[in-house]
Amino acid sequence: MNTEYTDRSTIVSPPGGDDPLGRLIRYRKHPYPFMDECMLTLDQADKVRPIKKFPASLPYVRPLLDVWLNERLSLTRKSRRMKITWAAIGFNTWDAMFHIGRKIFFVSDKEEKSDELVRRAQFIVDHIPDGKLVAKPEYKYTYCHLRFPELNSEIIGVAQGENQLRQETASRIFADEFAFWEKAKATYGAMRPTIEGGGQIMIVSTSMPGFFRSLVDDEDET
Repeated sequence: MNTEYTDRSTIVSPPGGDDPLGRLIRYRKHPYPFMDECMLTLDQADKVRPIKKFPASLPYVRPLLDVWLNERLSLTRKSRRMKITWAAIGFNTWDAMFHIGRKIFFVSDKEEKSDELVRRAQFIVDHIPDGKLVAKPEYKYTYCHLRFPELNSEIIGVAQGENQLRQETASRIFADEFAFWEKAKATYGAMRPTIEGGGQIMIVSTSMPGFFRSLVDDEDET
C-alpha cells in the first residue's frame, strides 16, 4: 500500500484507563497510545528545546500506524519536518519492547546512518517519562543493535546491499530514505524473501525519480 500525507489539523488521543495496568494494556495493544503519551524526540536543530514530545496528534499519524500494522508492504512518501522517520522508529521500538521474539531491521544507505536510526530507538526508550510504565523491559544498546533480552526481541541496523539480509528472517524491515540508495533495487529484491511467513516491509522516503518512485506509482522503472 502506498501512503502520502501532509500536515493538517489535530485528532484526539484514544480513551483508556490511567491506572498502571490499564496504561500497559493500552500501550501493548496499539502503538498510538504509547507514542502519544511516552515518546520524546530529539531535534538537533533546536538549540533551546531539542527534546520534544512526539506530535502524535497530527492527523496522518494514527492512519499511518494502522497501515504499518496491517500491510505486508508499505511505501510512504514524505516531505521534510513531518516526523515520519521518527514515527517509523517509534512504531518499531514499540513493537520490539512490547512483544516477544521480534527481529526488526533498520536499513539505510550507509551502516553509520542505520546505527543513527538504532540510537534514536534507544533515545525513545531512555526518555520514557517516569511513571508511565510499571517497569521498562531490560534493554542494551551496542553499535547497530538494540536488544531486549527478556523478550528475545531486537532491532538491528544494516546498510543497503543485496547480501546484507540474504540469510535473515525478519519480523519487519524499515528502510529509510530509500529513494536515495544506490542499490535500492537490488536491496529490495533481497528484502522480499526475508519476510516470508508473515513479516513486513516499511519503505519511507522523500521522493525523487528512480526505483522508489516507480514502486510508489506502480510503474516499470524507465
